[in-house]
Amino acid sequence: MNKSILIIEEDPAFCRIYRSILGRAGYDLLIASGRKSGLDLLTRKNPQGVFTEIKLSGGSEEGLYFIEEARRERPNLTIYVISRISGHDARAKALDQGAAEYIVKTSPDQIESRIREIVQKIDCEIRLKETVERDGGLEIGSGRRIIGKSPDMWRVYKLIQKVAENRSSALILGESGAGKELIARAIHTWKGEQTPFVSINCGFITKTLLESELFGVCENYPGLHNKKRLIGKLEVAGDGTLLLDEIGNMDVDLQVSLLRVLQEREFCPLGREKPLPLRAQVVASTNVDLKSAIDAGRFRNDLYYRLNVVSIVLPPLHQRKEDIPLLVQYYLDRHEKQFGRRVILPQAMDKLIEYHWPGNIRELFHALEQVLTTNSSPDLAPGYFDFLGSKSSTGQAETAPVDPSLNTGACRGENTFKQIKKNNLGTYKERLAEFQKLTLLTALEENRWNQTLAAKQLDLSRAYFSNLINKLGIKAESDSVRKNQQTVRKIEQAVRKI
Repeated sequence: MNKSILIIEEDPAFCRIYRSILGRAGYDLLIASGRKSGLDLLTRKNPQGVFTEIKLSGGSEEGLYFIEEARRERPNLTIYVISRISGHDARAKALDQGAAEYIVKTSPDQIESRIREIVQKIDCEIRLKETVERDGGLEIGSGRRIIGKSPDMWRVYKLIQKVAENRSSALILGESGAGKELIARAIHTWKGEQTPFVSINCGFITKTLLESELFGVCENYPGLHNKKRLIGKLEVAGDGTLLLDEIGNMDVDLQVSLLRVLQEREFCPLGREKPLPLRAQVVASTNVDLKSAIDAGRFRNDLYYRLNVVSIVLPPLHQRKEDIPLLVQYYLDRHEKQFGRRVILPQAMDKLIEYHWPGNIRELFHALEQVLTTNSSPDLAPGYFDFLGSKSSTGQAETAPVDPSLNTGACRGENTFKQIKKNNLGTYKERLAEFQKLTLLTALEENRWNQTLAAKQLDLSRAYFSNLINKLGIKAESDSVRKNQQTVRKIEQAVRKI
């Protein structure tokens, strides 16, 4: 794959810096001196990333106009601003338009260092894209993969990459069966280190046992079975990754001890006075609505914010139905030695796509295993899946979403394809526009028609989001609807206080 970077810069000295660093990194340079020539190269050459100055010969904000138009053309394009303008307004405008970073030109040495750092990030983004396109998802070791190419999963992949690179604490939210542990393993695998991955379930063992499993116990500690030292998970994880699974069910008293460990980055095994350093990256997961648990006094607010440095919301399967064919084929390929070569008929695939999957990927794989076990035909017909019943994508899930942000409504997932079919749209452009409209409407409804919040949810700049709304003819809700929603929210708040 040919790698290229678009440079929009008029200063010859900085062009030489770009040539030196990016050339050695194996990138082809596409150099433009203005907005129009930059947009032309962007359209024709499809670069992997962009560096741009803000102040160009066409005007003091030509670079800002370029960012806006480039993001409209390619919403997922990563754009870095390196500019001689140091004002706060220019920085704010560039970031609002969708720039990934804004760097003020200082000394050549400092700029070279920052460019090298950015090139490493772009390399990681390219590696991520190549991996997902080639494998249909992310490899997590032992032949296992996270499967999916939907927009929701791309957002998850990018967060996995950021959490792995920065070794941040992260909170993985998702319904039961959605694959939260796989996300934690992907974070660990993406670091590329030969270090331990350690998981502990915080929800289904007693406080005393969890405390000893987590912290460890010194030898001869009172009550210790066979008096031998027990090494805790915090120590076993070493420099690797520790997954605190089902953190939402952890005992409140033990949450206090865990909070202290995360704050001080050290811990004491039971019976030991001198603390040991915490070296592992800590990741937690839950299918519990932690904000409701905080309101009910079952989860500590301070621990929530300590864990939630980065929040990774794993969408339920019914909201990413375009990934179901990939998941089905992955399962069939993975179990070909056991069950032989099987092919799922189109009508059967339609049936799987229509179903709501309250049990998510776990339920899908269980259904496939059941069919493969009980039927020997090489062709999997729709009748083989009659045991799933008639619960279609329009049905309600049997389990409530773990967090309000998970409930992204019918438009983004379960009903998107049905609505597009119903409208009888023929061309690719018509179908794409309808899909965009449904996605934007859903985000607006979820965020009570606050465009800034809706744009943030979809990882779009506010300006690009606004342009899409106008382009697609989306009208704001009437004042009467908003007033009704405000009244409902007031009633809900009053009920919570009772």
